[in-house]
Formats: sequence, structure tokens, C-alpha cells
Amino acid sequence: MKADYEQLKRDLLFEQEQLDLVISKIRGIKDQKITEVNTAATATYLMNFYNGIENIMKRCAKQYYRKLPKGDDWHKQLLLQTSLHNKSKIPLFEQETVDKLYNGYL
Repeated sequence: MKADYEQLKRDLLFEQEQLDLVISKIRGIKDQKITEVNTAATATYLMNFYNGIENIMKRCAKQYYRKLPKGDDWHKQLLLQTSLHNKSKIPLFEQETVDKLYNGYL
């Protein structure tokens, strides 16, 4: 791995650890009685999960793809960018996953 990507690798591994913690917290709640507190906690954990995925995508956009999208639809552009296949970059997401996200299936 290029030296340029060593910090990116560390950052992504950190984000992965954080995502694993969030998933663990959600699993701890899922079999409990449904309460307002548990619902609010689950919503917060889901937001944390989303933010973690977005952080991974933004870090990759800046350091790997070398382009962080801008504008009103930057989230969509970011998702598309992380799914493009080309000779020098490996996509983060398969096109099928991106298509499902765009169409609201996930």
C-alpha cells in the first residue's frame, strides 16, 4: 500500500471499529421491550451508523478519489463516485447497492 494511503487505512479501520460498536449497541436494544427511551436510543445509533458510513465515504473521496463533491446533491454525487469502476480505483460499493439506495429499497 502506498504511504499516502496508510493514514487513510488507519482512519477507515477506526471508523469500522466505531461502526462495530454502534451495531453492538443496536443489537443490545433490539430484543428489549419497546419504550420511548429505547426507540430514541435506536434512532440515535442509526444516525451514528449513517454518519460513520458517510465519514468513510468522505475520507475516501478526499484521499483516494481526490475529489469531494459539492453542491445541493453532494450526497448523491458522493455515493455515485464511490461506486464507479475504473482502471485505477476500486469502488467502495457495488452498483447494485447504489441502485437500491437510489430507488429507496434499502
